[in-house]
Amino acid sequence: MARFSRVILAFSAILSGSAPSLFAKPADMEVWAPQMANAFVQLLQPEASAETRQKIEQEMVELGGAYSENEMFADRMPQAFVQAASLAHDGSVPATRGVMYDLARIILVNGADMSGKPEDSFETLRIWNAADPIREEFLPGMGLAQSDIDALDRLRALDVAGGYNAMPPANSSEELIVTAWRGMTNDVDKVFPTKLNAYVDGVEANWDKLSPEEQKRAVSIFTAEDFPKPELTKKMLGADDYVFWLGTVLLPMSDEEEKASKELVHLVDNGVFSGPMEKPLTDLIVAMRQKQSAGGGDLSGATLQLFRLNNYGAAMGEMHSWEAYRYGTMGY
Repeated sequence: MARFSRVILAFSAILSGSAPSLFAKPADMEVWAPQMANAFVQLLQPEASAETRQKIEQEMVELGGAYSENEMFADRMPQAFVQAASLAHDGSVPATRGVMYDLARIILVNGADMSGKPEDSFETLRIWNAADPIREEFLPGMGLAQSDIDALDRLRALDVAGGYNAMPPANSSEELIVTAWRGMTNDVDKVFPTKLNAYVDGVEANWDKLSPEEQKRAVSIFTAEDFPKPELTKKMLGADDYVFWLGTVLLPMSDEEEKASKELVHLVDNGVFSGPMEKPLTDLIVAMRQKQSAGGGDLSGATLQLFRLNNYGAAMGEMHSWEAYRYGTMGY
């Protein structure tokens, strides 16, 4: 079954209350803590000493085990971390690698939160924060990281190289994006900046495959009045539905990677990592189901029209709110 179809079914089951019980025996942390530690070290600190590796493994027992009391995550989240960290390191789809990096971090930070201990009490998370500090956070582990700010420099370099002058003027990428972030009052509006690193990974990797028009559109992400067309989104991100990619429920990967990441894929398909996008995605599923019931057919190609979230002015902190957009386009 196609990933997009599975996402629709998963969300529909949640909406209808027919989702099956997800409780299972908690993951055996004696088995998974070493694997979590190895995946972390490979991704963040391959030069780590034996002593540091041992400390990380000890902390993974606590960070992964913190999910044991949650029936949805008990037997999946430690495995999902290993899978996300592995895909972040060597996944086949560039834009997906960036998202997986974020998901791996979110899993650990939420593990710390669920343990009841401060995030900075874990050496594991201190290592991550030193390598890539989160500059502006609005959910545990989710926010504007330094890697996202640095990605804006890379996007600007592509803009300059192409001679498009599509990026808003600013003294620095940090000034541009941090100012914009602090001017955003709606959490939905803040989702894209947290995915800048992943987005630019996809654009960079596929830059030479894009036409001049597509290149200009790719670097105009802050000033364009709508999302990229599905064809361009597919070229850049590997997924032809930008909203579902933004909502972290449609993350392209190879068949082999998907088979090796069953726990992670299950959580992704069920919107576990959607954060502020959960409500917009739920609204979208409801609209799609209603349209299909009325004989409208398959709406996967209509997502862009239904949810044309306006990015205009984002760089100046003037992003239009989701509520205003929804009212103007859907009437409620």
